[in-house]
Amino acid sequence: MPMEIIPKPEQKNIFRPQTLFAAAVLLLAFVAGSFLVFSKLQAQSRKIIASVESQLMSGGTKEQKKAEQEVLTYQRKIADFKSFILSRQDPSRFFKFLEQYTQPKVFFKQLNLNTKDRLIILEGEAFDFTTLDQQLLVLRGRNEISKVTLSNVNIGENGRVVFALELTFSQKIFQ
Repeated sequence: MPMEIIPKPEQKNIFRPQTLFAAAVLLLAFVAGSFLVFSKLQAQSRKIIASVESQLMSGGTKEQKKAEQEVLTYQRKIADFKSFILSRQDPSRFFKFLEQYTQPKVFFKQLNLNTKDRLIILEGEAFDFTTLDQQLLVLRGRNEISKVTLSNVNIGENGRVVFALELTFSQKIFQ
């Protein structure tokens, strides 16, 4: 060993070789453990994916089948409701018709509406016989009405004509 003139203190290694070796072994153990954990998780994930794929191939899950049945039930209900709505008769069109073709001096006091037989019975008053005759001519001239029957014609208060009309309409007025 050569001798030095000025002695230097020995340098102490902060990391001893045993410490570095222990750290490397711990790191290797951690990596190996992580590898095993991730391998196991990957295998479980593959099993889950395979079971889900087999369920999808077999027609879906129980929840999907139940939801499909509910959708089919609602579709049937909607179809039934649609047929009901389309077959329904709408009497509001009759009121528009009556408003449009009633003479100004004719008043209706009572109305009986039978949409099944397309029959309407109107009881009312007219100012005079001429006004009543004009009203009858207007109603008989309409294609929507197949039959007009006048009955119970009387002279009421103040000389007005009291009457009853029976109207049979074609089917198209209620649809």
